[in-house]
Parts: sequence; structure tokens; C-alpha cells
Amino acid sequence: MDSKTIKSLLIIFVGLLVIAVGFNYLDKSSREKKSTVTADFDLSDFTEKTVEKIRVKKGDDEKILTNKGELWKINGEEASSDKIGSFFGGLPEMKIKEVASKNIDNHKNFGITKDDAYLLAFTQNGEDKTFFIGKSGASPDLFYIKKKGSKNIYLVSGTLRGLISQDASAWLKEKSEEKEEENNDSDKIKMQ
Repeated sequence: MDSKTIKSLLIIFVGLLVIAVGFNYLDKSSREKKSTVTADFDLSDFTEKTVEKIRVKKGDDEKILTNKGELWKINGEEASSDKIGSFFGGLPEMKIKEVASKNIDNHKNFGITKDDAYLLAFTQNGEDKTFFIGKSGASPDLFYIKKKGSKNIYLVSGTLRGLISQDASAWLKEKSEEKEEENNDSDKIKMQ
């Protein structure tokens, strides 16, 4: 091979390398743009301090959590502060993966109908915001959600579906929490 051929091949190789890197960069940036989905709601707006009541209903099973200042109750009994903290802590961590459907006819496929879904209602400032939590996705932390009044169904990752599907007894304050509080109260009395 003569030097002209080698130079030509080198120029062609560098050109192809630049094109390949450019396409890879464009493809990566377009994938990042696609993964940013904005929903027509933001569950991080609901906090332990601002929510007055949470209602979870599926079929005949209904759980009502009420905020009594520093104390949360579920169906009239004291709720676990750890469970409440996990619930509210998980709301801002939820990630919208994609718009699963904008077609009302598909609601049944995603478990979003009134008969199939978990109804989740937050009462804040005396106003209810209601959501329908549907079927699980391909993995346990994926599920479908829709805001009442919207036709959009979103695929979301997070712990919300797992928490609301638990029986009311799982939300109750445990005996170990009560003993810990009693010990803290007696320590406070001793200090005074």
C-alpha cells in the first residue's frame, strides 16, 4: 500500500468514528428526553403535616387514616408512625416511567376501573384528591395510576401500591413502639 491509500483510509476511518460517536451522543440525549415524563399530578404535594385524611378502598375493604395533630389513626386505632413515615416518604420518590395509555377504553386492561382499582383519596385543606391505583407492572415496584377526572394512565415505580394493599392491621402501632414511647416519656420525667 502506498502512503496516499493509507492516508485516505485513515481519513475515512476517522470520519466514520466521528459519525458513530455523534450518532451515539444524539441517541443518548434523545433517550434521556424520552424518559422525562410529566404527569398531570404530583404526589409529593401530599405530606404528613398537610394531609388531614387518607382513604383507601378496594371492594368491601376500606382503610381510613386520619391525622390528629402528631398522631395518626387508622380506622380509629393508633397507626404506626414508622408506617406513616414510610408512606409519605415514598410519595416524592415515585418516578413516572411513561404514559401507559390515554384511551379510556384501556382502563380495564390496566386495572384502573372502579371495580378493579384501589381508590386512594387524600383530603387536604378540606378538599379531596382522588387517584386510582391499578395493576402491578412487570416488577413489584411498578404499577399503574390515574388521577380522577384524567384519561391518562401512567406507569410508575415506587412503594405506594405495596403499602396501600396491606391490611389495616399492618398499619397499627406495634407494642414495641408503645414501650419505646413509654421509656422516652419516663426519661423526660426524670430529667425534669
